[in-house]
Amino acid sequence: MNKVIYIFILLFISISSYSYNLYDKGMNFLKKGNVLKAKESFYQFYKQNPKSYYAPHALYQYIKLQSNLQTMINNLSYLKRNYIQFSRSDDVYNDLGDIYFITHQYDKSFFHYKQISIRFPKSKLYPKAIYYLTLIHLIQGQLNELRRFAKSKLRSIKNTEYYEKVLFLVGESFYSENKYNKSILFYKSFLKHRPYTPLKNKIYLKLSQCYSKIHENKKSRQYLALSRKSNSETQEESSYIRKNISTSNNPSESRPKQIPSGKYLLRLGYFAKYSNAIRLKNKVKSLGLSCQIFKIKNNNKILYKPIIGGYSSKSEALEIASLLKHNKIDSTIVLK
Repeated sequence: MNKVIYIFILLFISISSYSYNLYDKGMNFLKKGNVLKAKESFYQFYKQNPKSYYAPHALYQYIKLQSNLQTMINNLSYLKRNYIQFSRSDDVYNDLGDIYFITHQYDKSFFHYKQISIRFPKSKLYPKAIYYLTLIHLIQGQLNELRRFAKSKLRSIKNTEYYEKVLFLVGESFYSENKYNKSILFYKSFLKHRPYTPLKNKIYLKLSQCYSKIHENKKSRQYLALSRKSNSETQEESSYIRKNISTSNNPSESRPKQIPSGKYLLRLGYFAKYSNAIRLKNKVKSLGLSCQIFKIKNNNKILYKPIIGGYSSKSEALEIASLLKHNKIDSTIVLK
């Protein structure tokens, strides 16, 4: 009898070990860039261990590797309903908020970001949720509500990158109401108290627009000149499309690269260091996506810009953007 029990225990341990090895295999496949095998490993682990502690983790990893937005919504909603105690529930709400936002379902997006602001006030995603809640108020024209909301939340995100972004939206709310003088006073105060803000270019441009609206064309031109001087991203984008320069001094990548054939591209930012651009490229590659790095010259500075695409339709680009966002990679859809 004792021998039978011993064999049963060994069999149970071996089965459990095999199951948990599937999760480890999934993570290893992911590091090696084998997305299909990683997805299969995470899925099999979840199916075999739906009640284990790691079940929601495996399911979440599986969802992050999907590219169809509706499938992702369905699976994330299932995860949200059935694993209430999941340690990454804030990520699940954030992902749903992101997908609904990029597909312009703002009410649903607002609901999920709101849940983060209420249920996860200590989450690293809390400041981002506050920003997107403010932005949705602006998009939907709820301008008084935007200012009330921002006033109540600004202190809680003061030491984060989203603090100034929310402030900018407050100024934008005055502009949207045609209160151009209020918008001017607000943005000038913004610059006075935060002279080194990375939003300086956008503020200069907005001040130029405000002065143009009240027919003070001289001041409008002055701020437009300041905006152009402060390293306009739009000029960089035009420069990239116009020049189509090769990627680097790396001999293996020294030939001029062609812009991909599709109409829609995903821009992954700008890097002063080539090594940082390569690091991001490798991360993108691990998701099974192809990425090119273009070298651009702007104001006598060399910058490296990772690009994904192009895609023939915006919906296809949005799906890839969603996949990137779920893997903590920000992207911007641009037209060639």
